[in-house]
Amino acid sequence: MVIQETRVKAPERRESARDALSTRVYVNGRFRVHRATGLQRYAEELIARMGGGFEVVEPGRKLTGAAGHAWEQMILPLRTRGGLLWSPCNTGPVAVRRQVVTIHDLFPLDHPEWFANNFALAYRAVMPRLMRRAQRLIAVSEYTKRQIVAAVPEAKGKTTVIHSGIGSQFHPQSIQATEQAAHAAGLPSRNYMLSVSSVEPRKNVARMLQGWRRALPELPHDLWLVLAGQRGKASVFGAGDFGPAPERVFFTGYVPDSLLPGLYAGAQAFVFPSLAEGFGFPPLEAMACGTPVLTSNNSSLLEVCGGAAWLVNPLNADEIARGIHGLSADASLRRSLRERGLTRAGQFSWDRTAWRTATLIEEAAIEEAAIERAATEQELT
Repeated sequence: MVIQETRVKAPERRESARDALSTRVYVNGRFRVHRATGLQRYAEELIARMGGGFEVVEPGRKLTGAAGHAWEQMILPLRTRGGLLWSPCNTGPVAVRRQVVTIHDLFPLDHPEWFANNFALAYRAVMPRLMRRAQRLIAVSEYTKRQIVAAVPEAKGKTTVIHSGIGSQFHPQSIQATEQAAHAAGLPSRNYMLSVSSVEPRKNVARMLQGWRRALPELPHDLWLVLAGQRGKASVFGAGDFGPAPERVFFTGYVPDSLLPGLYAGAQAFVFPSLAEGFGFPPLEAMACGTPVLTSNNSSLLEVCGGAAWLVNPLNADEIARGIHGLSADASLRRSLRERGLTRAGQFSWDRTAWRTATLIEEAAIEEAAIERAATEQELT
């Protein structure tokens, strides 16, 4: 098996205590074999900003499922021996103690019913051990940190919250850009509400469709609900069936990142009644594009949206329906949420996330070097 090792280049190299120590920092690049979603975007955005001294170690060919897990647990530790490993996408090799792991969520531990049995069992076997063993943990929200501490109480002292960021491509768009995105996605109407997510149990698609069905009699005849996203893997999420869709619902399937800003900005509102989120990229991206947001009053969504969205109980289809109708009927409310959303989204940036993450990794490298130095001195005496 060939392992590709890529040195990450950035416009400006970070001069740091890590460089002075000559500590090699590796990045777990298993995420690069998967289609880009929130986790993969997080890793790539940070790697691009964190400067020299980081080496991404990834499989030489596409390895998914059990083969990908085996590579991560058995091959990756051999390739990163002697250095510090950063695993940015929720999992990492249990055998590696000199490791910083970014935890985005722990839903397979908290809600195994949302996942295929084999996936949930494997996750529950690995993740608590990984969190106990890793040198440092990064949680992408206070909510995720609470999940970590609930699962592994002794990890509290080594867990730091560093919020994820948002890309500069997410901003209010021109009419031409929104029209091009709608055309490329094949939308049946230019008057639409948008939801962006993979189609899986946690995203609460069934109740969103129930809410849409109940709101339909009060909505304009040309208003559609557009669901952008691919169906989640059956091997991970099980074979969920949401039944027949109500009228004026359009599924786009997978949408490339290049179309998302235009789709967000062209929507009358963004609807995202998720059952839980570790961070919640889509509502924040919609806000940054100037689109009013309806989302859930739970998990990290309260923390991230910061009072700039219409919040609903995601377990109550009637509340979702009232939110959809309320946003459709009240233009002044949409303007207010647009302004608040733009302000809130402006408080998140990948530059800030990358700086804080690189600083924490440097601290971990210094900490490890001090431990090794003390051990060497003890042996000499």
